[in-house]
Amino acid sequence: MRLRDKYRPYGLSWLTAGWFTIVFCGAVLAVCFPSWPGVHALWILWLTTGLGVTAGFHRLLTHNSFQTYRPVKWIFALAGSLAGQGPPLYWVTRHREHHRYSDAPGDPHSPRDFQNRWLGFLWSHMLWMLQRVLPEERRRLYEQYARDLYTDRVLRILDSNAVFIGCHLLFGACLYTFGLWLWDAYIALSLLLWGLFFRMVVVFHWTWAVNSLGHMFGYRNYQTRDDSRNNLLIALPSLGEGWHNNHHHAQQAANHGQRWFEIDPTYYFIRLLVWLRLAWNVRVWNYRRQEWT
Repeated sequence: MRLRDKYRPYGLSWLTAGWFTIVFCGAVLAVCFPSWPGVHALWILWLTTGLGVTAGFHRLLTHNSFQTYRPVKWIFALAGSLAGQGPPLYWVTRHREHHRYSDAPGDPHSPRDFQNRWLGFLWSHMLWMLQRVLPEERRRLYEQYARDLYTDRVLRILDSNAVFIGCHLLFGACLYTFGLWLWDAYIALSLLLWGLFFRMVVVFHWTWAVNSLGHMFGYRNYQTRDDSRNNLLIALPSLGEGWHNNHHHAQQAANHGQRWFEIDPTYYFIRLLVWLRLAWNVRVWNYRRQEWT
């Protein structure tokens, strides 16, 4: 298959392409305005929005790996939205679609779609997101894959492109204002560029690496029907998402890391929520016993 054939049905999403262009340009510009407050903002917000994606979008909303209070769910949804990867309902829909057809026809982002491994990597890593999805197709996907979440009014509000972009504009303004209040205009701009743009690019690539490299390189604990792999180099910066073969075997498990050396920061965070009595009914897969515990 040729790359142009992938975009032929509805064309390129110029909105998505424009969004990525702005974010990546901001990340490049961040290099010109280094500061320690900017780096600190990068790491703090990488962890915050990263957990919004891994614990919130993925393990809670997509797979129901644990339960929590509705306000906590909404905080997760907002934090995940600020990772810049799209609104929660759309993210969940495409991920559930991926699990249904994993590495088979119908998977929205499989490296198998191209014989050329480099092109397969690029497609599954980020190019698939540039496909235009018509409003009627989006509604059909929601009806098929996210009916359980569409009843939540807050998630529907966050699904609006205007709200999605508005949240980032407001968050960026808060970062800049905070920098002006405590330091000066240089630090304010540094906080904006590192805490918003550069941080989003970091979270982008580690999430995307699970979709691409997580189906190409690594070891397998389970013989699943797809090419999912476990990869330590992806697992650590993606907060435990890189134990992808484990996840595809036991999709509802809150613990993606299942062997003693498979470090899973997101699962540890979920256990912290349990200790704080903010989460319950956590689904855990026992690797040794090969059963749910």
